[in-house]
Amino acid sequence: MNNMNVIIADDHPIVLFGIRKSLEQIEWVNVVGEFEDSTALINNLPKLDAHVLITDLSMPGDKYGDS
Repeated sequence: MNNMNVIIADDHPIVLFGIRKSLEQIEWVNVVGEFEDSTALINNLPKLDAHVLITDLSMPGDKYGDS
C-alpha cells in the first residue's frame, strides 16, 4: 500500500497529541505537519506534500482565525 501523508491542525495540544498517536499506529500513514493555529497552517500548506488535512475549523490565528 502507498503511504499517505497527513497534516493535523488543532488549537488544543491534547487533541493534536491524540490524533498523532492514533495515526502513528498505522504504518502507512506519515504525519508531515502539525499546527496549533490557522495562520501557521495556511503559511505552511504550500511547503508540505500532504494527501489529507485533519483540522479543527474553529482555530485562532492572526489572519485566518476565528478570534
